[in-house]
Parts: sequence; C-alpha cells; structure tokens
Amino acid sequence: MSNMRRRTINPMAGIPMTRPVLAPTTPKTPTPVPKRNIVISESPITSLPSHSASLPFDWKAASSGQPSTFSTPVNRSRDRLSGLRNNGTPASSGTSKRVVRKKSFWEKASAMPSQIWFNITELPELIPWPESQAMGRWSGGLAHLIHFCCRWSQLRGLRDEDLGWYDMYEESWFDWVSPTNLHSSNRSWSIFQSTIFSFFLLVGSGLVTFYLFTRIRVYRIHHHQPAGRATQSLVSSPHAKFVDASLESEAPETPTTRERTLRIAWATLMSTYRFLFNQPTPADDLSRKSNQIQELEVWAPGDFEKTLFTVYSPVHSLLWRTWDFNNWFLVLCILGLVSLQVHGLMYTYEALVKDRAIISAEVMNEYDQKFVNPRIFPVRRDVATSTNEAEFITSYDLDRSRVITPSRFRRIYE
Repeated sequence: MSNMRRRTINPMAGIPMTRPVLAPTTPKTPTPVPKRNIVISESPITSLPSHSASLPFDWKAASSGQPSTFSTPVNRSRDRLSGLRNNGTPASSGTSKRVVRKKSFWEKASAMPSQIWFNITELPELIPWPESQAMGRWSGGLAHLIHFCCRWSQLRGLRDEDLGWYDMYEESWFDWVSPTNLHSSNRSWSIFQSTIFSFFLLVGSGLVTFYLFTRIRVYRIHHHQPAGRATQSLVSSPHAKFVDASLESEAPETPTTRERTLRIAWATLMSTYRFLFNQPTPADDLSRKSNQIQELEVWAPGDFEKTLFTVYSPVHSLLWRTWDFNNWFLVLCILGLVSLQVHGLMYTYEALVKDRAIISAEVMNEYDQKFVNPRIFPVRRDVATSTNEAEFITSYDLDRSRVITPSRFRRIYE
C-alpha cells in the first residue's frame, strides 16, 4: 500500500496527475518528565537572626503549617476569636489583667498647676459665646445700664439745693423721686462709688477704642517700582515703610499692643519736637533702599470692637456725665444720635470697601476674558489625515467589467 499511487486528471489541462497515498501510523506515548522537589533547608544565611525583628523566622513552623509563635496586629483579633492566644497556645478560661502604670501622687501634684492653667486657657474656647456683633451690642447695653445706675446714685447723693427742684419736695407725687432720709455720710460714699465706676467705664471704653484703631495686619511688597523711576519708592500710604530685606524669608509678625503703643508715643513725641523747633523731616537714605522691601500696615478691625465702639464709645461715657434730672431727655436723644451716626458711617464705609473690591475683581475678570485668555489660550482646530481598511480597492472590485465613475466609486464605498 505504501508504494501505490492514485492517478487523477487535471480538469483544466486534461493532464494526468499522481498523488502519493500515506500509510497510517501508530500514535506515540509521550515520555513522562520527572518532577523536581524543592527542599528548603537551613543555611548559614537563612538561619542568621533578623536585625529588623525581635524574633527569628521559624522555618520549621512555616514548612509544617504550625501556628507561629507570634502574631501580627491584623491577626491578633482573628486569634482572639478563634480561642488562641498571641503565642499560638489555647486560651485559658481566666482572662489576664493588663498592666497599667499609674502615676504617683508626686507626679500628679507637680502636673496639677500646668493642668489648671491649661484648663483656664481653654475655657474661653469651650464656652458657646454668641456672635461677635451680638456680644458687642449686649456689652454696650450693659455698660449703658451700669453708667445710668452710677449717674442716678450720684444725683441722689447731691444736696437738695443743688438739684434745682427744692420747691417741689412738698408735692406728694414727687416724694418717690429723691427721698430725703439719706444721711450725709451715706451720700458721700455713694457718690464716691459711682465716681469710681464711671471712671472705670470711661477708661474701659478708651482702651477698647485704642485697641480698635491699633489692630493692624502687616503685608510686604517686594516688586513695587513706579514707571519711569530706576529706584523703588514708597506706596502712597502713610502706613508704608521700608524694612530690611534679610527678613524676607520670615513671616511678617503683627506687633503687640505694647509695641504699637510705644511706637505711636515715640512718633507723636518726635512730630511734636519737629513742629515746635521747626526741624525738617529726615531724608531717606537711597543707598539703604536697594537692600530693603516695603512693609504696609493695614487696619484690620474686629466685629466685636466695632460694634462695642458704635454702642458705647468714650463720647457716650462723657455724655453721661452731663445727664441730670433737668436735661435727661436731651442727653438720651444725643446718645442715640451719636450711636446711629457712627453705625451709619461704619456700615456705609464697609459697603464702599466691598463695592471697590467687587469692581476691581470684575475689571480683572474682564481683562482676562477679553485680552489674556484669547492670546494665551487661542481656539485652534486640529486637522489630520488617516486611512481606513474600507479605502483600499480589493481584487473583487478590479475584476468587475464596468466603468466606475467618481460618484459611483464614492457611492460604492459609502
């Protein structure tokens, strides 16, 4: 059978062709490949103690599948649920107590002052205070009430002849206004107490006003150079000055109240001296300006101080000194008008500052949209060419015996 050949005739040319006939073969069995077992044995390298762990790696436990002698924080909860201790042994019925180190009495006593001071400093932050404006209004109203009580006590302590209403004491409806059964010593003591309280209220309002107008925030200007000038000059603000450029890396620190007070007192003293003795203002040293930067102190008032200054200012405290039984209505009207005037001025000026900030922001926004963005981020149209398999002409299209016009060609491949 292996030497037999089958003859066929080619239908195209009519020529006989000979095709070899293959004999059947038996399948061969594949030779098995022996498996190699990897044996992990202790070597001088693996048996060395680990420098990053307190316990060496347990190769025997790893090869035999035994639980490890120590557990990780992740598996500690799993071991606790499965009834095993951290060292792999079954847990006993009794629970072991934790060892907690307690502070001695001497340590507690020595840490008590610092703990008390810490609680005192944290107490204002833990108290749910009202809003700053509401707190300022309540504080101002309380100051007015205290000053009214002090002034009333002072007027009650005056002599009857000084009040101006001595001829009206015989009237029955006026007996409750100013009782005459007070002794002279009690009157003097009440007048003294009222005067002390009034003085403290005046000083307190003055301190609040001073803190309000001296609360500032410091800014530093590095690249201010007017056009047409080779050297930098101060910005047009009375609160600008030159500072050393070596402090550029440090954050500007807001001066304390004591520093601001001393600075204002020194500036006032020097200005008075130059005015009295007709001394010129010292000229700025141009050689030092090259290594200096500008520092601008901006007024940053708080809401509490502004509201308290509106409700109770030193002017209100002085107006209370003029209050008596003859002009009480006029003084109360003046107090209300002063508060209303200061509040209206502050509210209008704050609105003006906000409006200017909005206008500046909108000007920069329009400048970005109409000038900067069209030039930095122009709108571009990406144009590219590519090929696709449908664009190639196959042999089937070439064998067709008809003329393909461009319109017909486009219609075929669409």
